Amino acid sequence: MPVDFRGGVITYDNLLWALEDPQIPAEELDLVEDLLQVSYGDGKYLLDVGWYSAGAG
Repeated sequence: MPVDFRGGVITYDNLLWALEDPQIPAEELDLVEDLLQVSYGDGKYLLDVGWYSAGAG
């Protein structure tokens, strides 16, 4: 599945590999809090994608 961030620069990526194989069971993904960062406008804007498990708290 191609992901297009239209002009953004991916500065951190611990997520897109999981999209390459949708057959991987969710419990095997081993996701961490920091998943993806995309920078826009020469670093003026930052899209930050994260995740917390249901057991976090």
